[in-house]
Amino acid sequence: MTMVTVRFFAGFRERTGTDRVEIPFEDGMTLTELMKRLGKEFPELKKAWKDGVATVAVNHEVMDGDYPVKEGDEVAIFPPVSGG
Repeated sequence: MTMVTVRFFAGFRERTGTDRVEIPFEDGMTLTELMKRLGKEFPELKKAWKDGVATVAVNHEVMDGDYPVKEGDEVAIFPPVSGG
């Protein structure tokens, strides 16, 4: 089975109660589809993704929802970063 690692940071770690999960996925699955699957297990992620309050990076690079997830990818979910 093909798996992708999803890591949670800051408030998302507290909301999910874990710092990472392994999610099975099919070839051709997009990041949006992966987030929908995660949203079934963690409803607060679904809302954060829809509301734009979750930043999602793949292999340390912020990606949009059309990104095709690949075997071995590491997905990170964290709150938007701001600075001044």
